[in-house]
Amino acid sequence: MIFNSWDFPVFLFFALTGYYTVPSRFRNVFVMFCGLYFYSFWSIKFAAILLFSSIVDYFLALQIAQESNSVKKRNWLIASIGMNLGILGFFKYFNFFMDNAVTFMHGLGISIPPVALHVVLPVGVSFYTFQEMSYTIDVYRWKCAARTNYFDVAAFVMFFPQLLAGPIERAGHLLGQLEKPKILNTEAIGRGLQLVLWGLFQKVVIAEYLDDCQLFVRRARIGSRYGSRFSRYLCICAPNILRLFGLHRYRARCGQMVRRRSYAQF
Repeated sequence: MIFNSWDFPVFLFFALTGYYTVPSRFRNVFVMFCGLYFYSFWSIKFAAILLFSSIVDYFLALQIAQESNSVKKRNWLIASIGMNLGILGFFKYFNFFMDNAVTFMHGLGISIPPVALHVVLPVGVSFYTFQEMSYTIDVYRWKCAARTNYFDVAAFVMFFPQLLAGPIERAGHLLGQLEKPKILNTEAIGRGLQLVLWGLFQKVVIAEYLDDCQLFVRRARIGSRYGSRFSRYLCICAPNILRLFGLHRYRARCGQMVRRRSYAQF
């Protein structure tokens, strides 16, 4: 499912309806299942990897918080970072390293058959692995309390607007907002929908056209305003879908990226 597909408005409607109608104690459970459903449109197998890594980091964060020995605490953090980077490295670089290893061995005169697993890179794996690491690192640094409720952590990791392409958010900034009671604010929702529609218009109508005219974009120096698909993604997801869920916008780095004055600066 992509944000400019016909499926997404239907999904967003049901996600918003459930978000404001389910009891508060089940809200983050609902957010987690929305994220899994959204992600499973790409692959159910990859959704299982996302679920597995979030469960492991949940327990590792509890161990970090409960451990009084600084060496053991650091070892639990290393385990979290190693697990996440291991998942990321396997899917992104396994075939690359195996191809180079085979070439190196051939250079030494050792003939070995090529090894290829045809590993497919899970969509968004870079973002959610670093999002999970931000949680365990913040717990280690005492910037965020370890959550005893798994669904709070899962909602932070699997919050669908930032699941596939970020931006990566710190646990202390987003987790607390997800745990607070929510009051339906029709004015904020109306404004958020207006901005989401405007962002979609810029991406689908303007950015898609100008992507085919990048030379013109550079000369006209409007690439940072309309010519970047990534900036349109941030415009739709980071600041504005958050408004619909009663959450504050992400930190200013997103706005700084989409307000660059030239294509070269962006």
